[in-house]
This record gives sequence, structure tokens and C-alpha cells, in this order.
Amino acid sequence: MTNPNTGTERALERWCALLTAALLLAVPFAGLYTNDFSNILPGLWRISTSPSPLTTDYFVLAGLGAPFLNAGLCGAFVLLMGRLLGTKFKPGMTVAYILVIAHCFYGMNLPTLMIGTFGLLAGCRIRRVSMADHLNMALFNGCLGPFFGEMIFRYTMGDAFDPANPTVSLVGVALALGFSLLSGLAIPAMMPGIKKMHKGYDLYNAGITIGLLSVFLYGLMYPSFGLGRPASLAAPQLLQFSNGRSATAFLNGFFLLIFGMALLVGWLQNGRSFKGYGALVRHNGYEANFVDEFGTPLCLINIGLYGLFILSYMNLMAAMPGAAGFTGPTCGVTFAALTFVVLGQEPGDVWPMMIGYFLMGGLYAAVNGSETVLISTQPYINSFAFATGLCPIAGKYGWKWGVLAGFICAAICPLITPLHGGLMLFNGGFCAGITAMILVPILEYVEENKA
Repeated sequence: MTNPNTGTERALERWCALLTAALLLAVPFAGLYTNDFSNILPGLWRISTSPSPLTTDYFVLAGLGAPFLNAGLCGAFVLLMGRLLGTKFKPGMTVAYILVIAHCFYGMNLPTLMIGTFGLLAGCRIRRVSMADHLNMALFNGCLGPFFGEMIFRYTMGDAFDPANPTVSLVGVALALGFSLLSGLAIPAMMPGIKKMHKGYDLYNAGITIGLLSVFLYGLMYPSFGLGRPASLAAPQLLQFSNGRSATAFLNGFFLLIFGMALLVGWLQNGRSFKGYGALVRHNGYEANFVDEFGTPLCLINIGLYGLFILSYMNLMAAMPGAAGFTGPTCGVTFAALTFVVLGQEPGDVWPMMIGYFLMGGLYAAVNGSETVLISTQPYINSFAFATGLCPIAGKYGWKWGVLAGFICAAICPLITPLHGGLMLFNGGFCAGITAMILVPILEYVEENKA
């Protein structure tokens, strides 16, 4: 008997494969756009051999083409591992895939992704559980890539570390592998309990889980030994390339093509209509599975429309005074904001968080009289992308509570990175998780005590 989910799983895998192909095809076009083909492979080498704590801008570090090549190779690695292990591309695998791609522009590279993945898969072998069923979780372990990179290239080198001539530390490699195995054993044990704490109202469950673990790892390896927070080698900035162009037009063109194609294919497969999309938007997003409930065509339409919605927001932020603009991290979090696009995210439940961020930004401006628009700076752009994971709060309790969720998330945003030293890439998911843990008990109390 044919499994009815097989067609859907193949469709999701094909979508991931097409996005991987698009990332790789973008590499030569990036070379043409910047007139700098010669820097692509050396740039990839710099990405792969550099410690990358938050927020390391791979466009600054390596140019425009190399980060796309890095993302394409990492995407191909995910697809290859899926085939080798026989992993079914359920929606949870697309979540892991998108998060990998997102962070390939500001902190993740193929070596550290492989270390994280194999560490958790080794933990699966020790625990005697299926590696195929835990590949998505193994990919989440790659978000500790900055920590692994620090161990390999900088931690044991001290003053001898030279970013222009990186040297692999064998002791550092052993530390990275050991900590990857440790996190690979801890994460599967922690995630179910952490989800009970926020009760499913933060879609980025891995963010809060690995965030809490990373606080321990950072505290153990740095403050406990009197060591300071590791510095980024390439702070985010909007680049002007040698031919006078910036990344803005290229990235807008790339995302418009990706989201436009998803929208067109979904529209065609849905009988040349948007029928049913209104029901998807009205869904509260709580423990949702849009693929099972609405089908692949409407999910593609959601990818297209929601993606364009997020891209519009990023362009609005880029136009603000003092804005970060289209940096490597901005490119990455444009992907990251779509992580749960098949599992609960859609424009109707995300805009309240956006309003909450605007309110926080307005309060900051009123108190400080600053000309810089706070929410257009890099930390807040990144934080908002992951605050979208709080959409079940707006969907289930109403838009006003969604606004409050966004406001709280924006308020605690500056506090999060110092907790883990920038050595964990799911920083925004960590922030959203803490927000949910603050707000959900209040919401439940209010509901229980309604007159």
C-alpha cells in the first residue's frame, strides 16, 4: 500500500534541492555582479577557517559569492545526509534545512556543520536510536558552529592566533569533537522538557534548548577561566564593492526570484487560484502542520507571499536612519524568518510581533532622542526574524497579545548574546523562547480567571 505522505515528502525534498541549486547558481552571478570571480574560492577558505561568533558577516569576510557557495555546499550536505540515512523529508527536516541555509551567511560553515551533525548522530548510536529520525536534530547541533570554530582555531592558540594565517589546533579539534558529542547527548534529552516550559508557543524550541546549554558551555570555557568574550573578525556592514555596487540589489533580486517562483508554482498547482489560502491565514498556528492540513500548493503560496512580506519588512528597515541594511546577517535572517512557513508561520499572525518591535523602537527614540531607528540595527533585525516564531501567541490569544510578545522580545534582545558569548547561532530563538516562558503563564492565568 502506498504511503500517502510519500508524495508530500518528495515535494519538500525537491523544494530543498531546488533552493540548493539556486544558491549554487547564484555564485557565478555574484561574481559577475561584483566583477570579482577570483575571490570566491579564497573567500570560501576564509569562511571555513575563521572563528565566527555572532555576528560575523560573511559578506565582509569573504565577498558576495563565497557565502552563497558556502550555503549551497551546506545545503547539498543536508540533502546527501538525508539520502544516506534514508531520512524522510517531513516538515521538521525543512525547518532544519532552512536554518542551516540561513546561518551560512553569518556563522556556519561546512566543517563546523559536519562536526555538529556527526556529534549528535554519534550520540544517537550511543543511545541506540534511529539516526535517520534524528537528522534534523543533528543539524540543529550545527548552531554551535561558532563554539566549535573557536575551539579549533583560536581557543588554545592564545596570542599566537593569526586570523590571516589560521592554524588548526589538534587539542582544539579534540575539544570541538568532545563538546559536539556532549551537546549531541544533551539536546535530545532537554528538548521535550523545554517544550513543556513554553508549551509550544515558541516554534523555535531548539533555540531555547541549545541556548540554555550554550550558556553553560560558554561559562565553563570562558568566564570560569577569566577569558573574555571572543571578538568577531568581520562586524556587519553594508559593503560597496570595487565596481561601486552594494549587495542590496543583488539580494533583492535573488529573493524576489525565489519567492516569486514559489508563489507561481503554488498558484499553478492550486488550479491557478489562491483558493484555500484564506483558511491557512486564519489558522492560529499552534502546533500546526500546513502541509498535512492544506497541502503542498498552498504551502508554496505561503512561502511566496510570506517571503515577500518579510522581504518588504527588511527593505523598510534598510531605508531607516542608521540602518544595518542588507548585510550577511540580514540576508541570513530573511531565510530564517521563513523557518516554520509550513508549520505555523504566515503574515496574519506575524504582523503583531512587528508592531511590538515598532513600539519598542518608538519608546527608545522618545526616551533617548536618538536619530538612529533602534529596530533597524543588526541585533533587532536578527531578533525580529526569530520573534516570528511566537506567532502561535497572536494566533491563539489575539493580535494584542502578539504585539506584547513582540515588545517583550525586543526589550530583552540586547541581553541574550552576552549570556552565551555569541557562540550559539540560534540567538533570536533563545530570545523568543524566554519571551514565551514569561508571557505564556500570564496568558493561561488570564484565561483561567476570566469572569
